[in-house]
Amino acid sequence: MTDYVPRLGRKVDPTRCRADVMYYEGNWPRNKQCDFKPRPGSKYCGIHNPEKVAERRAAVRARDEAKWAKELEARKFGRVGKRLMAALEQIRDGHNDPRSLAAEVLEKVS
Repeated sequence: MTDYVPRLGRKVDPTRCRADVMYYEGNWPRNKQCDFKPRPGSKYCGIHNPEKVAERRAAVRARDEAKWAKELEARKFGRVGKRLMAALEQIRDGHNDPRSLAAEVLEKVS
């Protein structure tokens, strides 16, 4: 028995993947059923398998979150932040004269 998919406006062909894919006809987007054959024991092809899709989305999300965190860190410190952080780390590690270090860093910044 074939299922009716309202978005496609027709019945689903059981010999093809059940995924609803978008394509362009001229400048207009259209939807159709995926043309690939489903994997054995599944209703979806290897590309549209829901578990694989979720894995790919999670991998992209993790990659993007790492990229966004790096960009946020760069924006947070800006032009002088790295020098100031280096000076604070030197003070933390036991720099003997923090005032001269601060004056030195501020001279480089301005």
